Amino acid sequence: MIESAPVLIVEILSPDDTYSELEERVADYRKMGVEAIWAIDPKTRSGRMCIGDDWKSARRLEVPGTPIFVELDELFSFLDRPRP
Repeated sequence: MIESAPVLIVEILSPDDTYSELEERVADYRKMGVEAIWAIDPKTRSGRMCIGDDWKSARRLEVPGTPIFVELDELFSFLDRPRP
């Protein structure tokens, strides 16, 4: 049983995701008490973060008041590296 809301929800968008579906999920997360939500789009290599009710596009996604963050340029460059 979950007793408190998570600090962060990360949505990695799939090619089939729609904006309205994302908004529905975000509304559910907000109702659960989640304060920080990130949406990462691998296709456009972009990210947005929702803190409270405000959405912001950013290259660095972070959770205010915590050491939690991700640099999108670093993330995508890591994914582009050749694999052995």
